[in-house]
Amino acid sequence: MLNWASEQAAKTGKSRLRLDAWTNNPRLLRYYERQGYTLVRVVDLEHRQSGALFQRSV
Repeated sequence: MLNWASEQAAKTGKSRLRLDAWTNNPRLLRYYERQGYTLVRVVDLEHRQSGALFQRSV
């Protein structure tokens, strides 16, 4: 699905694909990194669980 999403983004002229993930799932965060995603930032908001923003080139 990640590769499909990258292909779709590229078809529409986008240069990057971004995704958000909860920071309390370290296995998922490592998976995204192994898939070529780079951590951009972590956002902590009071009204929801914190989120990690990742991106990679398409």
